Amino acid sequence: MTALERKCPVLCTSAALCIALICAVVTVDGRADSGGSGSGSTAAQALFDQAKQLAREGRYTEACPKFEESQRIDPGSGTLINLADCYEKLGRIASAWSTFLEAGTAADAASNSLRAETARKRAAELAPALARITIVVADPPAEPSLQISRDGVNVGQAQWGVAIPVDEGSHVFVASAAGKRTWSTTIVIQGRSSNTQVIVPVLDPLPRMLVAESREPPRPAPQTMRISDRASAERRIGIGPQRTAALVAAGIGVVGASLGTVFGLQSKSARDKANQYCNNDECWDDRGVNLKSDAMSRGNVATALFVAGTVGLASATVLWFYAEHTPPAQSSRIGVGPGSVVLRGNF
Repeated sequence: MTALERKCPVLCTSAALCIALICAVVTVDGRADSGGSGSGSTAAQALFDQAKQLAREGRYTEACPKFEESQRIDPGSGTLINLADCYEKLGRIASAWSTFLEAGTAADAASNSLRAETARKRAAELAPALARITIVVADPPAEPSLQISRDGVNVGQAQWGVAIPVDEGSHVFVASAAGKRTWSTTIVIQGRSSNTQVIVPVLDPLPRMLVAESREPPRPAPQTMRISDRASAERRIGIGPQRTAALVAAGIGVVGASLGTVFGLQSKSARDKANQYCNNDECWDDRGVNLKSDAMSRGNVATALFVAGTVGLASATVLWFYAEHTPPAQSSRIGVGPGSVVLRGNF
């Protein structure tokens, strides 16, 4: 209980006047029932104080977001009441009404009955001025997958046909369903104490072509090719055995050259390390002798691999460019009578 509440019987001539004074103090400065502590509470208090100053200057557009952030960091019924009052000053009656009700619930949880009574009284005063929107669905059973949203937020089926309080201004409604064209409309709410209906029509079906395109095409089954089929395909595209050999030789050449490069680099690295223990052919440490031997061995391997790679690439070039294209053969068969010798040939 605050000091003002303890002194109320002395300062006030009636219970009603005492409650009014206490409510005024709660609305202006109250964050007393917030439960935060530490840096979060400190930041929330700083935001709250700045928002109060902006509100006193009539700069409600700047004050409301700071009240919102203060409430997010460290919730409290006093912050909610100030935020609701800020919404009301901006003309956002529905937001103010719902925030006052939220403040009443928060005050009950904090055992602050006076603040709870104040919040609910303010909400009751705003209730007659609320603008409401009712969503009317033309044929709900026909669209089991129907989804409706207002300003990007889904509106559950339980809210259809119910007058929902909204702030004044523009509101975008979108309806969609599987296999149907999306429908949307914008409703502008002007003035208070109104009830506007948004009638969602039966959605038009999508053209069959669009429905078919939206479905994922079936994936073809994996196919295998027999060796005989592969050879036939090679003959059709003109690869042939000679060019196949060229590709194999090219692969050997590339591998040889690559490995030769690796061993060459390793040989150079070993030779560089050996120079730390040797002067030309004279070494004063066994490590130098071993490193020079390793460098020579790897150098010999690198040379052999380079030679093999060069031969492979040269062979591949000759085989590829001098290969003859063999068109599909036409078979011919010659035979004379039953049991005779049969000759088959390609021409």
